[in-house]
Amino acid sequence: MKLKTLFLFVLFVSLCTKIHALTWQEVMDIAKKNNPVVIRAEKELKTARLSYHSSYTNFLPQISGSVSQSASEAETKKYSYGLSGQLSLFAGFRDWSALNERHLELKIAEENYRRTLSDAIHNLKAAFAELLKSQEQVILTKEILYKRENNYDMIRLKYEAGREDKGSYLRTEADKQQAEYDFFRAERDLRAAQRNLMKETGRQDMGDIKASGDFSVSFSTNIPDFSRSARKTPEHIVSELLVKKTGFRIMYARGGYYPEISVSGNVSRSGDSWLPETEKWSTSLALSYSFFNRGKGLFDISIEKLNREAMEEALKNTYLKKIAEIESSYYSYIDAIENLKVRQKYLEASAEQSKIITERYINGLVSYQSWYYVENDYINAQKALLEAKKNLAIAESKLKNVMGSAGWE
Repeated sequence: MKLKTLFLFVLFVSLCTKIHALTWQEVMDIAKKNNPVVIRAEKELKTARLSYHSSYTNFLPQISGSVSQSASEAETKKYSYGLSGQLSLFAGFRDWSALNERHLELKIAEENYRRTLSDAIHNLKAAFAELLKSQEQVILTKEILYKRENNYDMIRLKYEAGREDKGSYLRTEADKQQAEYDFFRAERDLRAAQRNLMKETGRQDMGDIKASGDFSVSFSTNIPDFSRSARKTPEHIVSELLVKKTGFRIMYARGGYYPEISVSGNVSRSGDSWLPETEKWSTSLALSYSFFNRGKGLFDISIEKLNREAMEEALKNTYLKKIAEIESSYYSYIDAIENLKVRQKYLEASAEQSKIITERYINGLVSYQSWYYVENDYINAQKALLEAKKNLAIAESKLKNVMGSAGWE
């Protein structure tokens, strides 16, 4: 009676509470706008883009203006104003290499952003799948509790009639209590899963939410080209870009062995009154060359060459690592698909066997131990199938994540 009252209370609270049903697409849309990790990555990408654009300023002239007024003891005043400008014509390829470095850094930021999106969507998918599972877990544990209560009532009657021993009676009573615990734990897990999904979306003000959908997957089961897939991952592309970046770092270091050429000019007017009329102008072309920089250039070049060799080895390691990760994730995905099929078959068999054995047990044709074993097997098969569904959804998401898929489509 107490349990039925609690069921009615839970049902009443559920009806009075506004529940927001969210599809997978709606969850992704919310996360893209509110997830703080994604927003931070977007701003870092914008910063890299601005840094790249700012590199073009090295190829533009520097222009400044001046206005002055001066006075002396002779009570005469002098006025002047003018413009001056300077432009670097050649800086030993340093400006060019710096521009290319910023361009590569922009590409690296784009790949890091793609990785951030992929990680965010994987975490979101795992949270969504966990909420789906928690919702079904509440329903399943409630059904199991109902079944355990019926079993308890049946064994109690048999025990009171002297047709079953006390151990069997106490065991079914313990099973009923375990089922009650599992049901209330499932309710708590549901709340935790709702909160976790809200965390992954970046929103904490959505109230009670419900995942609307199922555990269906769409990724192909065909064996992918592991080598090609590894080369397309953000990590591998970033490693390639870092190798290229060291090439421009070497070019920058070698810039000290080239002359620097610049042009400058100014025009001004001065006089005793405002506006002054005496005009002056000048232009100059300057060439400078450093004959000795204390060997710093040689050390810088050697350092950058070693950095390039290190980056090349890092690229090889990244390639091997990503191939292994993709292949392992693919096999885990296939395992999850096949395991789901096995769990479905086991549940089908367990359900049929439970129906047959229960009927025979009621008629006294099989022992308590045989019936009890089949009942537990059926309940465990239901739980295993639900877990297999969730694991398949996460395995698919993990494979996409390892391959660098953003998944906002």
